[in-house]
Amino acid sequence: MDDEMGKGLQMKSQDELMDVQEEIWKEHEEFDNLNSNFAERLEEVNKRSSLSEKKKKRKSGR
Repeated sequence: MDDEMGKGLQMKSQDELMDVQEEIWKEHEEFDNLNSNFAERLEEVNKRSSLSEKKKKRKSGR
């Protein structure tokens, strides 16, 4: 039983930690890319809606 408890408390090797860190960086990159893509699409939608509002104002002002 003591052996089982000791295995759970063992420190990870440097290679294992590097692998985990690499996975975390990849996940962060994926999230950054998703954020960037979403921001670009949101900006495009905002531009379209502001153009629509300008067109409506022009029509109603005439």
